[in-house]
Amino acid sequence: MELTDENRLKFTLAAYNAGFSRVIDAQKMANYVNDDPKEWKSIKNSMPLLSKKYSSLHRFVWDEKKPSSGYFKDWKQTANYVESVMAYYDEYKKAIS
Repeated sequence: MELTDENRLKFTLAAYNAGFSRVIDAQKMANYVNDDPKEWKSIKNSMPLLSKKYSSLHRFVWDEKKPSSGYFKDWKQTANYVESVMAYYDEYKKAIS
């Protein structure tokens, strides 16, 4: 499945906020839990799984037994950032059309 423009934009925003490697870690986790790593919804749902709370799961995904970028405790901030920017983006698109 191809990455849609909307998903590409959301991934870019998440990478800007949290770092590209965090998005890659979330994609790896999404893939591990049989979710689509090319869908923002899957990445958003996988980000909490990168926190230390789920460290017992990490050993099945990473050789280092934790996400490549380390534990991700501020995943809510990134998810909220992406959703907030997209809401403003949608409002702006409506305003100029």
